[in-house]
Amino acid sequence: MKNLIKYTLIATMTLLSITSNAQTSKVKHYLSITHKVTEYTKWKLVFDETKSDRTEAGIEDIFVKKDINQHQLYYVSCRSKKSG
Repeated sequence: MKNLIKYTLIATMTLLSITSNAQTSKVKHYLSITHKVTEYTKWKLVFDETKSDRTEAGIEDIFVKKDINQHQLYYVSCRSKKSG
């Protein structure tokens, strides 16, 4: 699971970087990811461990929230610190 999250984040960071570099105006880029999580404590530990990777890639965490209807779904919202 840790590798899946890491590779998902790397792919996401790459896409944000490409998108950000392609823009010529001052635009903020946001990213929302939905995770189906069976063991939140383990998932959150891995998520927190990879914060430095996101920070290094210019990604700032905004929030992590839980779906009130589907208790295994968590939403991560981030934004790029780089403007286009």
